Amino acid sequence: IVNDRLMHLTDAISHSDIKSAKSLLDELQNEYNRVMRIISGMQSFVRNEEDEFVITDINQLLLDVKEFFMGLNYPVSYEIEINDSLNMWVMANPLKIQQVLINLIKNSFDSFKGEKRKDGKVSISLNQDDMLQSNIIQVSDNGPGIRKENQEKVFDMFFTTKSIGEGTGLGLSITKKILEAHNGSIKLQEVESGTSFQINLPIIEVGSFTQTNKHLKGETEFEGDKILVYGEDLSLLNEVFESIKERNEVFIFSRDLNKMKELADFLMVDKAILLKSAKLEFDVNEVIDLSSEDKSKVIKMIQEKI
Repeated sequence: IVNDRLMHLTDAISHSDIKSAKSLLDELQNEYNRVMRIISGMQSFVRNEEDEFVITDINQLLLDVKEFFMGLNYPVSYEIEINDSLNMWVMANPLKIQQVLINLIKNSFDSFKGEKRKDGKVSISLNQDDMLQSNIIQVSDNGPGIRKENQEKVFDMFFTTKSIGEGTGLGLSITKKILEAHNGSIKLQEVESGTSFQINLPIIEVGSFTQTNKHLKGETEFEGDKILVYGEDLSLLNEVFESIKERNEVFIFSRDLNKMKELADFLMVDKAILLKSAKLEFDVNEVIDLSSEDKSKVIKMIQEKI
């Protein structure tokens, strides 16, 4: 893809087409930035550095991944179908979850090429397991599937069924480790045809509780107050998270009051900060309603009130 754009750029320059040249330069810069972000993410994984977690919109992440594959050298007939009827937020390192999805889809596309299929299709669906308080991302394809004798080995380091030079056997093992670092999991599903993987990630409430709980991590002797932060503006919630993540309180982020009602008693929430007006239907010692405040003042007011 980069080589093609460089050739088009050379052609545009030779014809003094400044507008097209500028557009191609912007595309190349965006592609360079994306590659460098992925490389940086993989380097931090290899060095076992602590992940930079943020509140992540899985729906947007899936669209970004789909767009990524549209620019690669695969047959245009290969399809990525996304069923995202569920709005899914998680606590995650978005680059690493993106890497997980890219690994799975690339494996599917490579299997289509190996079978010389022209109607390859990857279907991605989102769901929730209320019992496990877990988000589910199902990634399935209509490819040749994985032989039964290989199914237990797919997550083993250096195991690959690809030809020499085409696969390293690291993709799925790294995928598994990334998800485990997110308190999640991945498993190969039993299906009649094709291949299907199920990814589990904690719902945003549980994920944020775990991520901000320094007592659970062994960093503090006692667990701090548990504070619910309710809102629907993802960027504002991430600004709040960035401003308070070094504090000793435990923060539980949510945009689903019904979900919070189920968890509030179990998690024993002490306070609530409302970034969107709402009526809480569970007991909490103190409610700080900032829903009517100017966004630029919210962070300062939260720091003053807690």
